[in-house]
Amino acid sequence: MYIKRILLVVVVVGLAVLAVGFGFQRIGLARSLSRSSEDSTSVTTVPYQGRLFNDAGQAVVDGGYDFTFTLYASESAAGEPLWAEVQEGVLVQAGDFATVLGRVVSLPVGILGGAPLWLSVAVRGPDEADFTALTPRQRLIAAATPSSPTGGSGASCPHDHFGETWVGSADSFGLSVVNNAPVGAKGIYGFGDDSGIVGFSPYGKGVVGQSNHGAGVVGWGAWGGGVFVPAILAEGSGIIQSTADSVLYLSPHDIMLRHDDQSLVSITPLQGGGVRIRNETGTGTSHRYLSIPVSTFGTLFGAPVYVKSLKVCYKSPATFTYIAATTVSKNDGTETGEAYYIHNTTSRASVAYECYTLDASTPRMVIDNSSWVQFNMTFAESGSGVDIYIYTVELTLTEKQN
Repeated sequence: MYIKRILLVVVVVGLAVLAVGFGFQRIGLARSLSRSSEDSTSVTTVPYQGRLFNDAGQAVVDGGYDFTFTLYASESAAGEPLWAEVQEGVLVQAGDFATVLGRVVSLPVGILGGAPLWLSVAVRGPDEADFTALTPRQRLIAAATPSSPTGGSGASCPHDHFGETWVGSADSFGLSVVNNAPVGAKGIYGFGDDSGIVGFSPYGKGVVGQSNHGAGVVGWGAWGGGVFVPAILAEGSGIIQSTADSVLYLSPHDIMLRHDDQSLVSITPLQGGGVRIRNETGTGTSHRYLSIPVSTFGTLFGAPVYVKSLKVCYKSPATFTYIAATTVSKNDGTETGEAYYIHNTTSRASVAYECYTLDASTPRMVIDNSSWVQFNMTFAESGSGVDIYIYTVELTLTEKQN
């Protein structure tokens, strides 16, 4: 059996838990308990979570594990168990798992009435035939009756806070949890049949997560009853927003001439991925307008998306042949009108490969699918030797308007 250790904490109304950590960090869990309809004081289910490690002290492989949970009246004596159940296929990810005791066999009414109890756990990994008992048993100790918090910075409480509602006013945090244990510790862990942690704010952020070594917020999805429960769900008018930029790479191969007569220029794809643009007709200076269509989300997961900047890599080796203007444009809602996300009339000419970046002014405009990148090109003459090359077109999008 390659499972070596388990780290667990159980939280129940009216009870405190003495967790055995085997040198690992403790993981906290808080959840409202289900109660029977016959007796409002009889607990029928208890939330439970823990961690599984292999012999090398690393998290076990992800998968479905089988558990046997048993309650005894003593720490080591065999005796008759007070309660037991087997749960199959409990999902373990990165060593972490969460379940509910009493999910298969309801806990007897009154079993958690205050007398000391010991919980025994055995586990069976994927493709294993037998269960391995994890020792020692975990002791549950009767705790003080919950009372209202008295406030104060850093005050400790000898009781839990199930069912309590705290109302107050603070300039920063209503509740702050700081865990200074080594890497791997968690500040707040939430588990529930419906929701683990729920956050709401009418003006700012409902839930904020920050981590120095891993993810700030982690969500787990799972299959249940043939339906997939997503890790993160924004319902109704819920919005998922990111402060990180997104880059949309436009293919130069999609560039086209904005003119009824497409024979005025030739557009030749290059082996390296760019295109060569050649003026084919006319004498003297010619002005050509070429564009690349932009099709992307105007609203992503409920959050509006704005154009932030444009980066272009190009080459125009001929004298007096150059990019006269660069714009990122959109239809303004009329039949012929044009509006600009970015409008720049700086001439761009370089005999060598070169890139330039243009920033949109703020407040930025929401992008929509009637958008395009446009190049106003000036050619000194027609034919070979006066070509313009476009290699890279990067459109940076953001969910921040300013």
